[in-house]
Amino acid sequence: MAPASMGPPRICTPSLTPYPVHHQLRLHGSRRQCSARRRRLPGDDTLNSRNPRLHAQDPRPVRKHRNTHPDWLPAMKMAAQVANDCNKPWVLDPVAAGASGFRLNACLELLKLRPSVVRGNGSEIMALFKGSSDENSKACYYGVDSLHDSTDAVEAAKSLAQITGSVVAITATGCSVTALIAAFVAVDPLRPFEATATALSVFGLAAEIGMEMAKGPASLRMHLIDTLHGLDQDIVHRRVNISHM
Repeated sequence: MAPASMGPPRICTPSLTPYPVHHQLRLHGSRRQCSARRRRLPGDDTLNSRNPRLHAQDPRPVRKHRNTHPDWLPAMKMAAQVANDCNKPWVLDPVAAGASGFRLNACLELLKLRPSVVRGNGSEIMALFKGSSDENSKACYYGVDSLHDSTDAVEAAKSLAQITGSVVAITATGCSVTALIAAFVAVDPLRPFEATATALSVFGLAAEIGMEMAKGPASLRMHLIDTLHGLDQDIVHRRVNISHM
């Protein structure tokens, strides 16, 4: 049984729009709020739903972001499989994958369903790699804060990409950049690597511009969101510099 506060599962039918649709399996509190803001900024419709089958007849891409409540894991796996069956990309954000045995095993089960992109911090990526290459691997990290630098996880990310066939992105930023990656991959599903690299570049550019105006963490968040909303093609072409892919 799901917690009473979540209410019963609901079946939602998305309205037809010319924009990509995200199917986000439930996030909680401020994270859901922040990632929803950033998803909508690139001009896509956001659909928060608990019914993973609703996209079966929808031709648009799907974005799946996992939560780890046991009652919802079967729905997450079903949503991923539906996305695969419909040839739609989906993004796995393995939040705190190494914090508990349940989280690690849940992420490994989802990883077997071949996400288009895996986006995690250094510790999350290392936990996934160790878990996917060693059946006896146990959770060994705490919470969502990374205990490792991104550079510490580069080799693990490369190996994980080879094992899964997914694009693996290591970032210090969490759910917000995952949402933006999903938006870009939804627009360009046949080139997930290029879409991911572009999303990370655009997010980094927005952060740089936001930092120029911010006076602290709270105002940085505001300016980051506003900058993402206001970016245009000219600014991106002038300031984004991808030297190697």
